[in-house]
Amino acid sequence: MLVLVIVGFTCWVWRAAELPPAVATVEPTIEQVAAQPAPVARVSLADPRSCEIRGTFVLPGGAPASGVQLWLLGAEGNPELVRQYGLPKDWEHVEGATAEDGSFRLRFVPPRAFQFFLEGHLAGYCSPRWRWSRIEYNQVVDVGTIALVRGGSVRARVVNAEGRRLKGWIVYAKEAREPEFDGRDLTRVIDGRCDSNGEYLLENLPPGPVAVSAETALTDSITCPTVEVRAGEVTEVELRYLGPDTKSRIVVEIITPLFHGLSVQIDEVLLRAPGVEPRTSGRLARGASATFDGVAPGRYTVEVRDRKFQPWSSDKVWPAQRIRAKLKGNAAASLQVLDEKGAALKGYALGVRFDNLQSMPNVFWVLEPGRELPTPGLLDGLVPGDLTLIIECPGYLRLEVPLPNLRPEETRPLVARLARS
Repeated sequence: MLVLVIVGFTCWVWRAAELPPAVATVEPTIEQVAAQPAPVARVSLADPRSCEIRGTFVLPGGAPASGVQLWLLGAEGNPELVRQYGLPKDWEHVEGATAEDGSFRLRFVPPRAFQFFLEGHLAGYCSPRWRWSRIEYNQVVDVGTIALVRGGSVRARVVNAEGRRLKGWIVYAKEAREPEFDGRDLTRVIDGRCDSNGEYLLENLPPGPVAVSAETALTDSITCPTVEVRAGEVTEVELRYLGPDTKSRIVVEIITPLFHGLSVQIDEVLLRAPGVEPRTSGRLARGASATFDGVAPGRYTVEVRDRKFQPWSSDKVWPAQRIRAKLKGNAAASLQVLDEKGAALKGYALGVRFDNLQSMPNVFWVLEPGRELPTPGLLDGLVPGDLTLIIECPGYLRLEVPLPNLRPEETRPLVARLARS
C-alpha cells in the first residue's frame, strides 16, 4: 500500500509499513492528566536553538494512552524561506512515543525554512494530526490533552457509466470542515488498494461528515455527496467516472523545472506514430495539460512545439500513460554583477520576476546565496517575455534589473552594479 500526503506543491509517499494506515484529527477534550516525566525523541538539550512539542494522550474514559507512536515530519515551507535560510544538511524526521502517563515531549532544532507535521498512532483508534507553518527556536508548542476516539470506515467503489467497477484509482476521505491555518489538521485517509471485489476500504475516520473523492494520473478528481461516518460502522459510497476509457488515453503534463509552478501557454503538443494520422492538442491554456483520447494501441512520439522553449520530444509513449514534458526556455542573459568599484561580486542570490503574469507565483529564485551559475556569467533557460532580474547580496542593497521584451532565442547582455547598504 502507498500512502500519499500532499501539502501545497510538496508530496510525500510512504509505504504502509512505515506509517499507520489512516490519518485522523480528533478534537481535544478539557480533561487533564497529571504531568509526569515523558520520553524525549532525539533530544538536543545542549543546543540553545532546541524547541519542544508536548502534550498528553488519553483513552476514552480518561485513562492514560501509553505507547502512542509519534512522527514529526519536516519539509520546506516556501521558496522565500528557503532562499532566506537555506535547507538543512542533516535533518532527520523525529520519532517518539508516549510514556505510561500518556504524555510526550519531542525536542529538536527546527530548520528555519521548514513547515512541520505531527501525527500520532495507536492501533484501533483514529490518529490525530497537526501542521505548523513554522516553529521558532526555543518555542514550546503544547497541543494539550487529546482524547483518542474509535472511528468508522468508508468502503468506496469507483464505477464507470455502465456500472463496472474500476481499479487503479486512489481514493481520498477527509473531514468536511475548514482546517486551521496552524494547529490541528484535517483528517486525510488515502488508499490506493483495491480488493478482489473492486472496493477501497478507508479506516479509522473520526465520526462526522466526511468528503470522499477519487482520481488517477489520467483523470481529474471525481466526488460524491458528503457522507456521515459513525463509530464502529462501515459507510458505503459509490463514485461514478463518466469520462473516456483511460486505457486509450495519453496525458502530457507541461512543467518548467527552473521555474517550478510557472503557468505557461503552449503553442502545440503533437502526437504521432508511423501509419497513424498525427494529432494536435492545439494551443494550451496556462497550466493546462494535453489530453489525447481514443488512442489505438502502439508506441507513439510526443512533441512539444513552442517558440519560447527549446525543442522537446519523447518517442517512448504508450496509451494509458501520463508523461511530463520538462521544458527549458530558449532565451538567456549574459550577466555581470559588480560592486560600486566595478569588481565582480560572488555569493549573490538571483531571482526572476515575470512582470505581466497575473497568476502566482510570479517570482522565482533561480540561484541561492553562495552558489554559482552553472555557466559563469550566463543565466540561460529564461522564458521570453517581460522579466525583471532581482539580485540580493549580503552587505549590498537589493537591485532590480528590468529585462523587457526578451525575445525567443535572444541572449541579452546585462551589467548590474550593486551599492553598499
